[in-house]
Amino acid sequence: MENNVIETNINIEKGNKNKKFNFKYLAKNKNEEIYLFGENFVKNNKDKCYLIIDNTDCELRSKYQFLKTGEQIVTLVIKDDNINFKGMFFFFDSFIDKLFIALMGMSSLYSKYKKINNLIDISSLENLDVSECEDLSFMFCGCVNVKNFDCLKNWDISKCKNLEGIFGYCSFSDVNFLSSWKFNNATNLCFMFGECYELKDIKGCKEWNVGNVENFWFMFRYCIKLTDVNDLQNWNMKNARSIRFMFCGCENLVNMNSLFKWKLNNKVDKYNIILGCNKLVNVPSIFEENNSCEIF
Repeated sequence: MENNVIETNINIEKGNKNKKFNFKYLAKNKNEEIYLFGENFVKNNKDKCYLIIDNTDCELRSKYQFLKTGEQIVTLVIKDDNINFKGMFFFFDSFIDKLFIALMGMSSLYSKYKKINNLIDISSLENLDVSECEDLSFMFCGCVNVKNFDCLKNWDISKCKNLEGIFGYCSFSDVNFLSSWKFNNATNLCFMFGECYELKDIKGCKEWNVGNVENFWFMFRYCIKLTDVNDLQNWNMKNARSIRFMFCGCENLVNMNSLFKWKLNNKVDKYNIILGCNKLVNVPSIFEENNSCEIF
């Protein structure tokens, strides 16, 4: 029986210069306009990388019109190690969205962002070196069609400070692929799993070292399949400044009894942490104040 040997060109050296990353996109209709990379990613990394599409070298751009339906392979070639992955696959839908961002910041999009993303495979990112990155915010935000994030499990994010919205709107059911991430310098986990509607299991967060994190705003907002968050009981919350809306909209959440163990400072902002969590029983006393109803 003939052995099938698959050759790979994985470069395990530090850095990303001259590395190639293949992404798979799904075009459902002929001549469908497919957005490949976020506008800010393109702007921030001009001349630092380029695309190979259908064996043709193309300048890096935010969108490309495919000529046929089906799965398409797009190769990103990085020419410079000094590249920013913030908002890599994050897309805006209109001028109004951009105006909101300009006036109020990214957080204004949490309730109105439209999830348009044809990306289906990011497995080549296993070889991406993010060890020097301090900001990975919104990198995968809106990647609703990517089913497997296991390629990220060995990433070194120990220098990263901002992980805001990195997995917002994603469709995974568990976060086991993140169990080895080290949050030594992380200060912002705002909206990290916001509106991850399929998320059921957060055991992968159990051992996270979040002792330096200040902002947990909207972290699990509308994770409607979450029923139990007791895996977070040993989190070091001493430096938390805001946990407002942290579990807002988790309508099937019934158990957080072990979060009584959290030691929060007296000045922490805990407004509407459990707004809409109507099935909860035995709410920890540390969450009871400032949970008045608010439409958001």
